[in-house]
Amino acid sequence: MNKELMFANDLRTSYRSMIPLAGKPDLECDINTITIPTTDSEYNIPVHLYIPKNVEVGLLPIVVFAHGGCFVSGDLETHTVLVHTIASNTQAIVAYVDYRLAPEYPFPTGLNDFYTALEWISANATTIGADLHKIAVCGDSAGANLATVATMMTRDKKGPQIVGQWLIYLYAASLEMNTESWKELGNTNFPSKDVFVSSLNCYIPEGVRSDLPYIAPLIGNHENLPPAFIQVGEYDPLLDENIDYNQALLQAGVKSEVRVYDKQNHGFVQFFKNSEQNTEGLNALNDGVEFLKSIFNR
Repeated sequence: MNKELMFANDLRTSYRSMIPLAGKPDLECDINTITIPTTDSEYNIPVHLYIPKNVEVGLLPIVVFAHGGCFVSGDLETHTVLVHTIASNTQAIVAYVDYRLAPEYPFPTGLNDFYTALEWISANATTIGADLHKIAVCGDSAGANLATVATMMTRDKKGPQIVGQWLIYLYAASLEMNTESWKELGNTNFPSKDVFVSSLNCYIPEGVRSDLPYIAPLIGNHENLPPAFIQVGEYDPLLDENIDYNQALLQAGVKSEVRVYDKQNHGFVQFFKNSEQNTEGLNALNDGVEFLKSIFNR
């Protein structure tokens, strides 16, 4: 077993061991499973549709969601509490995409899976009860990277119209690790420098340029992207690059806001029910829901 796969398996095990701390979901949604075809005839993308109960009859907004996990971990079970709450509180469908993980499937496989799901959902919106004109993307950590890069892809490819992007502690906006927050927190707080470098070694294939904007979106073209709401904790090594990404969007004329949550670590939104350790988790989740409602005009 090579060192990249060993790292990924170790992170998957440790991440899975933390998931009980996320609590139990408030069972206020129906969950439907669909599979979306890819260019690989032997692989379809599993997607769970979280559909809120007791909503008015009609087409609902839809949030296409990518889970975090440093590109190497996470699955359709790790974020169930979070997506249940987003769907029920926003009164929108959440399409929770099970994209393939590195190192077994390095860049751009996971990104292409997410974008393929986004395209399919847009093309088939009415058949799943969704409003074609109210599609947003959301993700936490590595999922936020996929979500914001997908908005670049939709612009570049003239793909689905995305009305907003909710980015929860965006991972790998830059690959440089040269900000003050990295210098101050990168040796002690998650994601550490070692974890970050190891995850990128899994995600970025040998011979692929690591400065591609579809890998590190901070260096990309930010014009004509949908409105963004970015959240990050004060004690997250990714703090400064999240702030920098917000500034890049604003400079490109994109409506964007970054909100920094006092004394919070990476992961505080996913684990919002563990309120003793994540004191601002629920507030941040509610802030994100309000952003979605504002872009959906609900």
